[in-house]
Amino acid sequence: MKTIEKRYFVCEICGKASQNEDKIRECQESHLIISDDCEIETIYPKGKVFPEEIKVKFPDGALAGYVLNYSQKGNKG
Repeated sequence: MKTIEKRYFVCEICGKASQNEDKIRECQESHLIISDDCEIETIYPKGKVFPEEIKVKFPDGALAGYVLNYSQKGNKG
């Protein structure tokens, strides 16, 4: 009986896995990380606890928008 072991590389940001180390290195380097250099705008609906929309502008000019589709208040202990 033979045993074959395969080595996988995993992107630490999104979890993508591949046996090709260069492919995963490129994946990991492609992600934009929200940092202190980013401009973040939050938009709240009147009378609501959570923001309805969050807009992020990255230092290189890239933009990302996130829209709330679920919320649940936590328990106050």
